[in-house]
Amino acid sequence: AYTEQKEAKFKALGYHSILVEDGNEDYKGMREAIEEAKSIKDKPKVISLRTTIGYQSNKAGTAKVHGAPLGPEEVTRLRELWGMGKESFVVPDAARKKFTDAAARGAEAHKTWDALLAAYKKAFPEEGKKYDEYFNGCLSVEELAKTLPKNKDKIATRKASENTLADLLRLAPNVVGGSADLTGSNLTNPGQAKLVDYQKETPEGRYFRFGVREHGMCGVMNGIDAHGGLRAFGATFLNFISYALGSVRLAAMSEHGVVYVATHDSIGLGEDGPTHQPVETLAGLRATPNLLVIRPADQTETTAAWIAAYRNTK
Repeated sequence: AYTEQKEAKFKALGYHSILVEDGNEDYKGMREAIEEAKSIKDKPKVISLRTTIGYQSNKAGTAKVHGAPLGPEEVTRLRELWGMGKESFVVPDAARKKFTDAAARGAEAHKTWDALLAAYKKAFPEEGKKYDEYFNGCLSVEELAKTLPKNKDKIATRKASENTLADLLRLAPNVVGGSADLTGSNLTNPGQAKLVDYQKETPEGRYFRFGVREHGMCGVMNGIDAHGGLRAFGATFLNFISYALGSVRLAAMSEHGVVYVATHDSIGLGEDGPTHQPVETLAGLRATPNLLVIRPADQTETTAAWIAAYRNTK
């Protein structure tokens, strides 16, 4: 299906790229590729397999095998070809053992981790308490509500959001986030917070320069939330959230408590023209199940929106 050089693309992105030419039957090559990937510690890895879709079936190499069932006769033929017998669903003992062995190793690793964590909490009780708070999804929202800013002057809501973030980032060290190349417009990096950019040299950084990658940004946020411990936000113009809808919808389905900061929400955005005017965007987002959409009008409502967003962990 692809004619571009995928391996070269990943190499250019800084990945360690491994190609297995025969992804149908070269099991030795696949195992070697996995071991090679495990040996690389300083960069992400990708293994590419050249395969035939529906290999050895009567629809092999065609789009039909993607959506059309093979049918019972063809399934039986393939099972006999692969030495699996005629029963419709069997997990071979050798395959089952691989999984049960892996589960046992995982349980042992879990016990080791629990002991390590218990020792850490005993040695560092304050840090241990924070760890539990962060990983239990606890952000002291009620305490934050007492200190976050309220109405004073008439200001743009993106400026109101910056005011709220300035306090929120100071009071909640597990809040991290960034912008899809619109920091100066989204106002998501308040100077008072003194944020450090997240980079290879500064892994403690809390601010992400996502670049013009709305979908990628929201995918990263989903990953952060799935891991736990941190609460992630990401920003762009409201109209450009459309580029990220795959990740946004997945977040809603998966109950990820991420926060999208969507500024420049007026359909009357003038100087950039129709490409920046979110005529239908708001209605589409509000129609998405399990996606909380708030459109504040002033500082107090913007602060309340941030509190509601972090109270809404799912």
